[in-house]
Amino acid sequence: MRTDLKQIIIKSRILRPVITFIAAYIVLSVLWLPVRDIYGYGTTLVASKLAAGVKDARLEDITIGKNVVTAGFSSIKRADIYVDVPVNLSVYTTNVPLTLSLLLSLYTVIKRRTRAYAEALLILLMFHLLYVFLFVTLQLTNTFMVRGIEGAGLLRLSNYHFLWGLAEHASMSFAPFLIVVYIFVRFRK
Repeated sequence: MRTDLKQIIIKSRILRPVITFIAAYIVLSVLWLPVRDIYGYGTTLVASKLAAGVKDARLEDITIGKNVVTAGFSSIKRADIYVDVPVNLSVYTTNVPLTLSLLLSLYTVIKRRTRAYAEALLILLMFHLLYVFLFVTLQLTNTFMVRGIEGAGLLRLSNYHFLWGLAEHASMSFAPFLIVVYIFVRFRK
């Protein structure tokens, strides 16, 4: 009986990836918890520097709190204005173990694995950077408009809000599955 079950698992094209996914998800969820803050700090640092360049602001400091990374900015035009932008890590980092587990479950059905996994991680990182960049840019635009540094522009603020909302829903909802489908279609055997 035991050898029959082992043979069924080895020969099954569906059961093997499902077992791989479940095991990988449990292990990666536990391993991801201590790494999440470091990843969030790095992502927020890079995206905040880009946002500061776009919004004529200066990135003053970044602090790590419990499940949040706060970026502090000052305006280049008026140095007396200081803005803290808290970025919630659970919004965009909770899907990393899911994405990695789904990718590991594809291990037996894709070729050029190194390239496939590198592309998948790069796409995931780009989704996260885009989310943080748009969130920080939206918060800076809103604050600078309220404090009179930038002229009030409802259209510009609406555009940032729409793009941030799209990036938020993409990074939370369908990005892992979009990445997995892309990798499967591009690299399947």
